[in-house]
Amino acid sequence: MPGTVCITVDVEDWFQAENLRAAHPPRLWDSRESRVEASTGRILDLLSERMVPATFFVLGWIAERKPALVRAIADAGHEVASHGYGHIMNNLLSEAELKKDLSESKKILEDLTGMEVKGYRAPCFSVSDRLLDFLFEAGYRYDSSLNPFSIHDRYGKLTSAKAPSGAFTHHSGMTEFPMPMENYMGFGVPVSGGGYFRFFSYRFFRRMVIRHLERTGLYIFYMHPWEVDPDQPRTRLRNPGHRFRHYYGLSKTLGKLGKLIDLPGEKKRLGQLLPPSPVLS
Repeated sequence: MPGTVCITVDVEDWFQAENLRAAHPPRLWDSRESRVEASTGRILDLLSERMVPATFFVLGWIAERKPALVRAIADAGHEVASHGYGHIMNNLLSEAELKKDLSESKKILEDLTGMEVKGYRAPCFSVSDRLLDFLFEAGYRYDSSLNPFSIHDRYGKLTSAKAPSGAFTHHSGMTEFPMPMENYMGFGVPVSGGGYFRFFSYRFFRRMVIRHLERTGLYIFYMHPWEVDPDQPRTRLRNPGHRFRHYYGLSKTLGKLGKLIDLPGEKKRLGQLLPPSPVLS
């Protein structure tokens, strides 16, 4: 099967997930039990065993408190990219706050690794044209924040993107790597990872991934470290949808990931796919 597979990880702790925000506001984060090192370590061990490179979008807040984790990711040969600083959806930030978030997170990661941070992924895929303009100004080269699953209540949009089926250049100058979608029985189905990876059966998910690879030649998968941590503290949530979206299938994620990364196809980091890569020609 021809094509390129990119494994990406959004490095945040369990209490920073948006579905738990009401119970764990940012002012309480330092008082919560941190489990991000152990859970990220499980993913790093699996990737090392399979000799698969990945891109890790790391929160600046995490990097400041867990610098050894960031260095371990880089030392293992993976790409370190930015997930912003404080995991606040970008549409909730003012222009000044957003610019500070982007530049601050980039500098923290570059100071820790000694390498240029080229990529960015927005919290909860809260992309916008404004965001990409600011990213380009801040020195980023690519973004992977566009999730075309339009019925989701948090995802952002780009005015220049109409049902993208692959990477494209935004008018800001940024290269955009959208999350994959496939058509199934007339419906757009997200096959990008995260909660969708936990919800769908592996057999169905794999079939959609293969279809996407055959159609576009590029597949991008994403996940969070807390999704391989079934023993994380449980939070009582009033919203049953939030509870389902966060906790469903946690015990099976690591095993399913092991099978997924064994799919045929060349494994690369997102930063390696920038022009003049043939994938984007």
